[in-house]
Amino acid sequence: MKPNFYKQYDKDWAGVSGNGATVAKNGCGPTSIANVVSVLVDSAVTPATVFEYMAAHKYVSGMYGSTWNGITQTLKHFGITKFRVTSSADAAKKAIKAGHWVIGVVTYSRWTSGGHFIVLYDLNSKDCCQISDSASSSDARQKNGPWTEYKAAEREQWIDIDPKDYPNAPGKAKASTVFTLWVSDAYANVRKGRGVKYGVKGILKRGAKLTLYSYSNGWYRIKAGKFKGYYISEKTLSKYEPYVKVFELLEEMNLRKGYSTKTDVIKTLPKGTKVKSSKKKGNWIYVPLYKGWVCVQSGEKTYLKECKKKAAAKSKTNAEKLCDKMQALIAEMNKLGFKYRNSGCAKTWTGAKKKGFSNCATTACYALQLLGLIPKGMIFWLNAGEIRAHSEKERKAAIKAIKKIGKIDHPNKSPKKAGLKPGDICGYSPHTQVFAGWNDKGEPLWDSWGTSDPGKKMPRVKKSYNNKKIGIRIRLK
Repeated sequence: MKPNFYKQYDKDWAGVSGNGATVAKNGCGPTSIANVVSVLVDSAVTPATVFEYMAAHKYVSGMYGSTWNGITQTLKHFGITKFRVTSSADAAKKAIKAGHWVIGVVTYSRWTSGGHFIVLYDLNSKDCCQISDSASSSDARQKNGPWTEYKAAEREQWIDIDPKDYPNAPGKAKASTVFTLWVSDAYANVRKGRGVKYGVKGILKRGAKLTLYSYSNGWYRIKAGKFKGYYISEKTLSKYEPYVKVFELLEEMNLRKGYSTKTDVIKTLPKGTKVKSSKKKGNWIYVPLYKGWVCVQSGEKTYLKECKKKAAAKSKTNAEKLCDKMQALIAEMNKLGFKYRNSGCAKTWTGAKKKGFSNCATTACYALQLLGLIPKGMIFWLNAGEIRAHSEKERKAAIKAIKKIGKIDHPNKSPKKAGLKPGDICGYSPHTQVFAGWNDKGEPLWDSWGTSDPGKKMPRVKKSYNNKKIGIRIRLK
């Protein structure tokens, strides 16, 4: 179990004021109390509830923030009656290590340039602590901070609270409850049991949505999906879905400390600036690069537009690449004045350009070579239902290479009945050609360099093959 993560700058209470103070500017003490009380005693308690009580009793003001005595008195008022105040940082460390929560106040550090109340919990084996920081949502201020840094920044005393003293805590997960949570850490280990001593079954990335149940000792069991039945720590989870998008500013905009115009301006971003968000609250997005919030829309006025990702070009299959390469080769052969010749053809495309002739099988092999699908110099042809080559050794090598890139079968059917797909290399007696699709009349189209093909644009209909049975076929993977 961990404390809540209410923020001072939440628009629901950022502007609540009293005694010269506001929650947004002076509410770290009240918000820290709310982050404890709302989990351990009363889930209805918010920073506004606590602030109004403290302001009415002069425990918080715009001049000096929250008083130490005001913090302890307010805790008691809201039902946190079992706690221990200590001025010993070592005692506070020991308490956190035992699973307690500690409210402390820090001076100049990564958390503040003045004085700031925080709630610390969960000290791990590396002496790094987690924190509920009412003024920030950044990982740098909330996750795995070195204890030595907390100790150096600590100003006065620590309030030690043991969650186990509040067994009826409304914020405590019940074992029978089913939860929908998201992975909030960049990477989260899924383990074979409840605890880090158990082996890692897999890893989930930030944003993974999980259905969970059977909560016990800070661990949930995964109810569905790839890791069903395995366990994940609550420390890596959040009830908020990450919101990672890129926006472009449509006009000059203020970047603020919180998601409200009542919070301080960090800097002004010029029109056209592109920002990447990590989370969203209402109409505001958080920009981790600048550690601040920008308003996306207010009423009918839109200040930012989302930059849509260009759809990634779909990578072509080897079959599609073969059709493209055959058509490109034949177009070049026509341009170079190639002739058809049954024998004496070169074994490579480079050699063919020197000779100026080719045939149906060598042209298909040149295309396969240029695509890297068969070794350079390999030539084979399809005839009488067989794969043939200039020697038995070359034939066996060709069959081995073909089986790596595709499947060999024997349809013995016409094109319409053979279930052809573009890129199928089809063998007749004695001809090899590549199927390229169908025309609007339902006739097969071919990429081919047979006796009648020179000078023709591919793909084309070859009527003599409309109903001719295909003896052998190579279908690329």
